[in-house]
Amino acid sequence: MEILRSTDKMEGPRISILTATYNRAELLKETLGVLRQEVDPQVAEVVLVDDGSSEEVYRKISEATGGMGFVRLIRKVSNTGYADAQNVGVLHSKGDWILILDDDDLLMPGVLKAYIEAIETYPQVDVFYGDLLCLDEKMQKVMGLLPYFDFFRSPEGLLCLLVFENFLPHPGAMVRKRVLQEIGGYNKALPRAVDYELWSRLAGSARFKHLDRFTVKYRLNNCGLSARALRSGDLSAEREVLKGMLKRYSLERLFLWLDWSSPLARGRAAEVLGAMFFLLNAPEEAIGHLEGDLSGRDAWRRRFLLSSSLASLGKLDDAIRILEEVPEGQRHPKERALYYLLKRPNAQHLELIAREASRLSGHIRAEAIKEAVRHFGYHLTLLERAKCYRGQGLYSEALVLFKTVLQFDPKNAE
Repeated sequence: MEILRSTDKMEGPRISILTATYNRAELLKETLGVLRQEVDPQVAEVVLVDDGSSEEVYRKISEATGGMGFVRLIRKVSNTGYADAQNVGVLHSKGDWILILDDDDLLMPGVLKAYIEAIETYPQVDVFYGDLLCLDEKMQKVMGLLPYFDFFRSPEGLLCLLVFENFLPHPGAMVRKRVLQEIGGYNKALPRAVDYELWSRLAGSARFKHLDRFTVKYRLNNCGLSARALRSGDLSAEREVLKGMLKRYSLERLFLWLDWSSPLARGRAAEVLGAMFFLLNAPEEAIGHLEGDLSGRDAWRRRFLLSSSLASLGKLDDAIRILEEVPEGQRHPKERALYYLLKRPNAQHLELIAREASRLSGHIRAEAIKEAVRHFGYHLTLLERAKCYRGQGLYSEALVLFKTVLQFDPKNAE
């Protein structure tokens, strides 16, 4: 590792703007151009970590930072990933606060001043963040806004919500350096979702405060790691975050909204976790949480999810057995629909399956039944039946079947 340009003469900047970059000199130039206008060297420095870019790209980066005395440029010999680059930047920073800015995003005017004022107003806070203004890849067209909640008065509420997804922005967020170092910085073991994982650890003890303003112009990039992973269905990083939270925190903290004086609370938490792991393409983990007591008034949800998880693993006999433990007349509509899909793979029941499935709603229905249907390919038969109905002028019947096919397999729907 080589420190190419340092700000050693600068005395105690309060904020270190941390930017990691890898082979993106042209995008970085835009980011640096804004920082040149916004940074007061008496208040902030820029810690720029080149994560092993090519010689040509590194030369461009070095030229782009020329004359910017507040930039601390650090060059790594090899590319070791975003998390490691962030940790290197934190290590070499001099500020008490780390402001996170990716190499393709633009800091909004006045953000540094707003953060300095926030530090004075809220001395107990460890993480500040604002909203994101989303633009296209050329930073010319506004694509949307990403507003965020303020968890200052409900820190435990943030921890509960992180069970389901990431509720905090990473670009533009500012973290107290001491707190960031105390938890060990970024997790280098994860290939992506390192921001989500970082927040999941900080949320256990840190205080968060939202500023009612846009902090960053956020570039929507379809080629990023997260975008590519989500398109491929790879949710392994999100699964690891959730498993880490379960190891780190008690169920009572993660599910604060449950009435833990009730004997049903633990079962409800297990049900939610089973649903989450099922949606994260981890049926084995889902089964581990869903197995157990399947009796009680609301147990149908656990049976439905457990049966769906077993079916997605190809354990069809076990999936059917779970549903058959409940008499036909007492099964929930979702259980009946899934039972028909698993038990009766023949044409005479296709209409019945379609009608049952069309009554269902919600993303759990779509995911669970899709997994079960995948083992038989019902959707193709349904599609042929729908075409036949349409050809005979039976449009209402055809519509029911087409909607069902659309739920099961949009690629084969017309």
